[in-house]
Amino acid sequence: MGRRRIYTTGYANWTLEGLLQAAKDLNAVIIDIRLEAASSRTEWNYANLARVCRSHYYHVPALGNLNYKGGPIEIADFSRGVRVLTEFSQDLILMCGCRDLGTCHRFVVAERLRSLGIESEELMRTMNPSVRDGEIPVLSLWQPWAQFVVLSEENGRHEKAFETRHWITTYRGPVAVYATLKWDREIKDYCLSEPFRSVLSGHLGIPSGYADDEFLKAVRSGLPFGRIVGTARIADVVPSEAADGPIAEFGGRYERAFGNYGPGRAGFLLTDVVRFAEPVTIKGQQGWFNVPVSVLDGTASHIAPVTVPTTDMAPITDSNGPGHAVQMDLFG
Repeated sequence: MGRRRIYTTGYANWTLEGLLQAAKDLNAVIIDIRLEAASSRTEWNYANLARVCRSHYYHVPALGNLNYKGGPIEIADFSRGVRVLTEFSQDLILMCGCRDLGTCHRFVVAERLRSLGIESEELMRTMNPSVRDGEIPVLSLWQPWAQFVVLSEENGRHEKAFETRHWITTYRGPVAVYATLKWDREIKDYCLSEPFRSVLSGHLGIPSGYADDEFLKAVRSGLPFGRIVGTARIADVVPSEAADGPIAEFGGRYERAFGNYGPGRAGFLLTDVVRFAEPVTIKGQQGWFNVPVSVLDGTASHIAPVTVPTTDMAPITDSNGPGHAVQMDLFG
């Protein structure tokens, strides 16, 4: 395919206006690789895409997943799809609907293209907060991941130095770390698994003999929800494929276990972390939002002392691969 660049993306990560602008900026064509170009979100239906995107859109069902309603991924007609791609002279954005590259059929398409010597990369949406005088952007995380950001290990590092997302930001600066209200079965299952259980037990002082229900009640009562637990600074954004070195340099002992480093994702390096002994209650929102710095006034005098686990924890081997899902994505 010559020197053209191939990108992959899922429209769940975008607005139509944003993806179309990205295609125009790249002088690229959006190649719809869904088997059927239909969606409950009507802006992503074929008729609307063809009308709005015009020459920047083309549907190639041959690269669709025959089993998109369920079952193993099976590409409809890969050879035919590749022949269609070769007809284009522009850069191409292979688009499906899925948010996560690692579990989407576009990952299979990308791997099969790679076997033919055709490289591709995930096109990630850039999402930046508004920067205003007297305000601080808020980065929202579910518990216990929000708490892991502000909890320290014995070596002075924090339990979680990177927050992983399916989007990127060019913002570098301070953020308030907000623990959302979410507490569901998926999160509880993570808390009961290792290394979550040992780390939470150590920091919260939960006896090792607690039954699962007792343990979860202790975690729920021991963690702040709906509150800002501290502040940090986004110092860098690292693609998951290049995260090994930064994790070794900055990461906590279970950094990979506490994030989703699947393909097409990125880690936000959080430095200058300050933990509040008295978390600040606010009303959360989806996506980036700001709060007045005055909301945090007085918290400097309530900074919690450095805490370390109270129990010994055996090393745990992490073997997370593509598609490992610690779901912490709060952006639509």
